[in-house]
Amino acid sequence: MNRIEELLLAEATLVDFKENLEEKKPRVGVVGEIVVKFLPAANNYLVDLLEAEGAEAVVPDLTDFFLYCCYNILNGNTFS
Repeated sequence: MNRIEELLLAEATLVDFKENLEEKKPRVGVVGEIVVKFLPAANNYLVDLLEAEGAEAVVPDLTDFFLYCCYNILNGNTFS
């Protein structure tokens, strides 16, 4: 791929990106038990379904769950 082709590809990518930013989609949060949120087979591929229907699926970061666990352990809370 030569330099001109690379620049044309970059321009097309930027135009695509701008169009995606302007498109407003409803945001739908995926909540629940940790396995259900992060394992597609456990939630019947909910994220795929939401995106196919035109929504933006919002799944929390896995890091937040680990920080939550560490916070509880450091503050003497137990999981029982």
